Amino acid sequence: MEAKKDGRMHARDWAIVLVVTLLYAALALWNLGDTKAAQNGYVTQISNEQITFDFGETESLSTMQFYSYSLTRELTAVSIEGSLDGQTWFDFESQTRSGKKPSYGYSSEFCWQDALLWQTSARYVRITVPNADVVFFEMAFTQSDGGRLLPVQVTSTASGVPSESTTGTKMGGTDLRALFDEQELVPERSTFMNSTYFDEIYHARSAYEMLHGLPIYETTHPPLGKMIIEACIAVLGMTPFAWRLPGTLAGVLMLPLLYAMAKLLFRRRSVAIFALLAFTFECMHFSQTRIATIDSFVLLFILAMFYFLFRYVLAPDAPDVPDATRAVRASGLSSNPNAAAAECAGTGANEVPTARAVRVESSSGAGRLDATRTQGVAKLRFRSLHACDLLCAGVAMGLACATKWIGFYAAVGAVIVLFGYWIRLGIAARGSKAFWRWWGKTAGLCVLFFLVIPFCIYFASFAQYYTAVSTALSQFWNEQVSMLSYHTQLVDKHYYSSSWYEWPLDWMPMLWYSAKDVTGNTVSAINTMGNPIVWWTGLVAMEILIVHALVRLVKYLRARYSARVVHRTPEDAQGAADAQSVVGVQGAADAQGATARSDLAQTAERDDVCVQSDAPTPRARRSLRFPYEVRVAWLIAVGYLCLYVPWMLVPRLTFIYHYFACTPFLVLALVYLLRCGMASRSARLRRAAPIVAVVLLVVIAFVFALFYPVLSGLWVPKGYIAFTRWLPWWIIWC
Repeated sequence: MEAKKDGRMHARDWAIVLVVTLLYAALALWNLGDTKAAQNGYVTQISNEQITFDFGETESLSTMQFYSYSLTRELTAVSIEGSLDGQTWFDFESQTRSGKKPSYGYSSEFCWQDALLWQTSARYVRITVPNADVVFFEMAFTQSDGGRLLPVQVTSTASGVPSESTTGTKMGGTDLRALFDEQELVPERSTFMNSTYFDEIYHARSAYEMLHGLPIYETTHPPLGKMIIEACIAVLGMTPFAWRLPGTLAGVLMLPLLYAMAKLLFRRRSVAIFALLAFTFECMHFSQTRIATIDSFVLLFILAMFYFLFRYVLAPDAPDVPDATRAVRASGLSSNPNAAAAECAGTGANEVPTARAVRVESSSGAGRLDATRTQGVAKLRFRSLHACDLLCAGVAMGLACATKWIGFYAAVGAVIVLFGYWIRLGIAARGSKAFWRWWGKTAGLCVLFFLVIPFCIYFASFAQYYTAVSTALSQFWNEQVSMLSYHTQLVDKHYYSSSWYEWPLDWMPMLWYSAKDVTGNTVSAINTMGNPIVWWTGLVAMEILIVHALVRLVKYLRARYSARVVHRTPEDAQGAADAQSVVGVQGAADAQGATARSDLAQTAERDDVCVQSDAPTPRARRSLRFPYEVRVAWLIAVGYLCLYVPWMLVPRLTFIYHYFACTPFLVLALVYLLRCGMASRSARLRRAAPIVAVVLLVVIAFVFALFYPVLSGLWVPKGYIAFTRWLPWWIIWC
């Protein structure tokens, strides 16, 4: 893998990313949700309020639909009764198949619910609502022949009674006509297109509550993700499309970010394209970003953090110990020893410009000028570009932590990346004073960028919880304790729960939504699961990557230790001092005869020039290097492990979607393995790697197309589900 290749984004890269991103965005936004929903509603004013609907004459009633929201945290239900004369009321229990009294909950907030009335004849329908502050945005009654029926009169027992509502007009009004003022928005049936599903009943409703200044229901995660959803709802209204749009756009933005990361790491456009397309066809990336939860935002911020960190540690002009080759180029000398001496002679200069000559023993044992190094060999500069990368990484880390606590997992990875980079620089600089001065400046900025700024972002995200400046800190602390208590005590059982060791195997996909038509022959489902090809091959690639990185690290450390046992003699020191005073042609010749064993084993951070005594073999020279591809492997491994390993210690109930943040690094591990094949010394592997990459990409795309209907809620024949049930315990639809 060539480290010198350009990892920057060029016009062609942006064109490729733009085309793929726009195509994916069109697919992700299609059938995302309805862009219109009922906005005006009636708010119940008292407990056990009864609302009566008079149709003017006896009608055969089939269904009653309502779209509601309740401020209460309690699981409550609406009871429905009918009457022929308005005096004698009967339950619909005698008409139900189960023989039980029907009651329909409104705990599924912003969700259309269908109450079956079983073609019962009645003139009056009465509902009893146990709690105040329940909003009914719209209602509808359907006759047996399918026609829509409107009541001629609506009355409530709350009329003339003091209100118990605590929200006033924040959620709606007291005009009963609001129950039937948006009949054109009543759907034929309740589906994911017009209603909340899965955890949207927590995050979407909490965003609505934050917008209207109501008590917030979901307080088990930091609020930034819900604030992003809130902003979109404020612009587009409380509609399914509005509350899902931010997460979907976050998923869209992940594509160019992952492409840029792959291009930065692997310095090759073809493998970056593979990473882009593989992640585009990743099933969980598609389904998880189309639901109104906060996981999309935290992963976007985590990817941004790692991208800027990688830019910092892999930048071509990163602060480093200058190697011999750069020093030679800077001094105007050739990197060839003999040519360097000839150039000195040709110029007739009195001294070698800004360089000191150093002799090392070559494989032949004869003394010669092998390279030159600048006087400021330990000079390290902190450039503004690197400070900008660190600042962006710190801001992204703060945003991730303020969205979901797995941002703190990523923060641990950031610390490992930074300290690993600094340790390598310290080894290369041999702990010189210049290095420690540079590190002190860098560490001081990192305290600002990775502690102060992220904490300020995290603290500010809880602003809506603070009632006064004087109590802000105590309220902030109470929120942290509350969240920690929830996550440590969530031990309930759930059929779709799965343990951390099952996630990489795609062992238990999670069914979020399922429906069927009136005939039962056509079904719709939304599942979250990984693309089996990406996850299974990515897992193997990640294991190989980690083993390879560990082996090369051990070899590097052993070689470093072996190189340090060479001792410096007084003659060596005198020879090095003589070499610095060499001038002209004679100086070059004297330098060739001097010794400088003190420079043994100095290795550049990038284009390493390794020197040993006693005729080192090429293999021994390579062992002193810490190759670029190994550094890339460690960066990918750290990103994956810091987001996965902490879940092994979490006692709470867990699900497969907690593995979502690891999926980009699975793709990068797969790309790493293919890139190593392309750069292999074996001609057969070099020829086979591109073919394998193309075939693998085609299979990944095919599997994504196969699972697309059960990821997007597309209506398909019931028999199609069998093609997506690869393992017998998978429940793709029920």
